[in-house]
Amino acid sequence: MQPTNDPPPPSTTEPDAPQAPPTATTTVAGHSAASRIAMGILLTFVAMLLAVVILTPIALSSQDLINWAGAPTGLDLPRPWPVLVLALVPTRHRPP
Repeated sequence: MQPTNDPPPPSTTEPDAPQAPPTATTTVAGHSAASRIAMGILLTFVAMLLAVVILTPIALSSQDLINWAGAPTGLDLPRPWPVLVLALVPTRHRPP
């Protein structure tokens, strides 16, 4: 004797009730609108500081290369050609 199984109920993908659109006072994941704005400002500030920390050594190094390319004891290139040194000088030492 084989057991008989009832067919499963039809599945629906629609929600039971329509959801209201979020407003400025609605909390998302437990955070208020003011705290989300404050977090955005803080993250922007941290990103700007990180960019300064990363780009400062690059800018200082590139200025040294430009000065060396224009110096009489360096390449002694007339302006504006020392700027091209940034594109032409390899940044890593390549073994012979």
